[in-house]
Amino acid sequence: MNIKLYKTKKDIEFVYRKLCQHKVIGIDCEFVRKNTFWPQPALMQIVTGDDIFVIDLVDAHIDDLKILKEIFCNENVLKVFHSARQDVEIFHLLYNEIPQPIFDTQIAATFCGMGESTSYNDLIYYVSGKKIDKSQQHTNWCQRPLSEAQLEYAFKDVMYLLPIYNKLQSNLIKLRRETWFLEEQQTVFKQQQSLFHFDNTELTISNLITDEDTFKV
Repeated sequence: MNIKLYKTKKDIEFVYRKLCQHKVIGIDCEFVRKNTFWPQPALMQIVTGDDIFVIDLVDAHIDDLKILKEIFCNENVLKVFHSARQDVEIFHLLYNEIPQPIFDTQIAATFCGMGESTSYNDLIYYVSGKKIDKSQQHTNWCQRPLSEAQLEYAFKDVMYLLPIYNKLQSNLIKLRRETWFLEEQQTVFKQQQSLFHFDNTELTISNLITDEDTFKV
């Protein structure tokens, strides 16, 4: 599988133009979090239904990433995550904002009667009858170059997000629990936002990567 890493200014502008064509996108982030309070950004994967973009947050320049903020903060574009709590920390580090609006598939699954803390792999199985290999999940995402196995994992880790969203959204409507879900999600992310009490105007990706022996947990 030949997977392109988007990291130059030209790359990011291309991704931006593509994302402008969609009202619903799925997002996942790979990061490392060991011996640090905040996660260290490594990759951001975005799926549109037509394309999957894997953005290199280590090698990309922070200024080149700013154009994507228009998408992430656009109230007319729904951002789908699975268990978004740690992902939104990445967005706060990069943009000092939390993406809005969000659809968190883990919270939605709870209101669809699937239990609390439903795993992403369980939701993949729910919509496709398949499961993905998670053996790369705890590897060093800040190392460069990334292995082919890591890139394939990152690609597959986001590709089922939109089918999962479509299924869960349909179930919430059928069960008449959409309002309950939205209220709970709002509560969760208000609590999350209360954790952010610092100004990261001068923050750069490079100064977040401080420990070579760090792994996603």
